[in-house]
Amino acid sequence: MKNFTFIFFFSIFSLSSQVDQLNKVDKIIYSYSNITSIEELSKRINYDFKTDLEKVRAAFTWISKNIYYKHKNPFEITALRTFIVFNEDDLKRKIKIDNEKTIRETFNSRSGVCKGYALLFHKICNLLNIKNELIYGYVRGSLNEVGNLPTNKNHVWNAININNKWIFIDATWASGYYNNGEWLQKVNTKYFNISKEELKLTHFPAATFWQKLINQKPLKEFCNQPIVKTAFLESKAQLVLPNQGIIRAEKNKSFKININNLKPNTNIFYRIGNNGKIKTAYLTRKSKVTSVRIRGINKNNSLHLYFNNDLALSYKVLVD
Repeated sequence: MKNFTFIFFFSIFSLSSQVDQLNKVDKIIYSYSNITSIEELSKRINYDFKTDLEKVRAAFTWISKNIYYKHKNPFEITALRTFIVFNEDDLKRKIKIDNEKTIRETFNSRSGVCKGYALLFHKICNLLNIKNELIYGYVRGSLNEVGNLPTNKNHVWNAININNKWIFIDATWASGYYNNGEWLQKVNTKYFNISKEELKLTHFPAATFWQKLINQKPLKEFCNQPIVKTAFLESKAQLVLPNQGIIRAEKNKSFKININNLKPNTNIFYRIGNNGKIKTAYLTRKSKVTSVRIRGINKNNSLHLYFNNDLALSYKVLVD
C-alpha cells in the first residue's frame, strides 16, 4: 500500500511539473515578435528550449497563436489540385513543391486552412530533427454529417514521436473557433497531446495504422455519434445513452440523456434548433450518472447541450 501511495503521488507530482514546464514554454513563445522566417523560428525554438517535448510545444503554441484560420468552412483541407505527371516520382516531386508553397504562404500570410497548419508544424519539426507524421482523415462539425459516410478526407493533423511514444496535436483546432460566422483567435492547449480516448471521439484517421493505435471504432459507428465539442472533452465525462447522434423521440414527450462522471457543479442548458431559446435542463443524479431531461419536441429538429454555457454535444432529434 505504501509503495502504491508513493507511486500515485509521484505520478501526480510529475504531471503537475510537466504542466508547469509547458506553461513556461507558452509564456516564452508569447514573447516572440518579428519572426521573419520559418528557419529563424526553428533556430530560436532550438536555442530557447532543451527537450523535444518543450520544442514541440513551442512550435504548437506559436502556430496556434499566430496563424489565422482563413476559410469559412472549418472542415476543409484545401482546394483540390490537379497535376499532370509522367510517373510516381514526378507526382511525389510536384506534391512536395506544392506543399512547400502552402507552407510558405501560410507562414507569410499568417493564415491558412488545416493543411497549412499541419504542414507548417511538420516543417518545423523536421528542422528540429523531431520524428513526426501528418495524419489525414475526417472530422465532423455539422449535424448534416451525422449518419453520413464521408466521401473525401476533410482534415489533417499531426503525430509526434517522443521517447518512442506517439502524441497527437491539432494546431488548427487549437487556434480558435467560429462564433456567429466570425473567427475568434484563442489558443486552446486541449489539442496538444490529445488523449487517444478523446481523439477518437472527434477525429477519424484514414490510415489503418493510426486507427489501430487509438483503437478507433469503425467509420460507420464514428459517423453515427453525436457531434462532440471541446466543452465535452474538457469535462472528462462519458456519454452513456443515447450514444447515437440521432435521437428518436415521441412527439411532445420528454426524454433523457445520461452522462457518466459529470462534475456535480456543472450547469447544463439546452437549445432546440439553431435559433431556439436556451433553457435550463432538469437534472437528476444517481451514483455517477447524471440524467438530463429534455422537454417534449413537436417536430424534427436539432438539440444542443451546453456545459456551463459552452456547447458540448449536438444531436438530431427525429419525432415520431
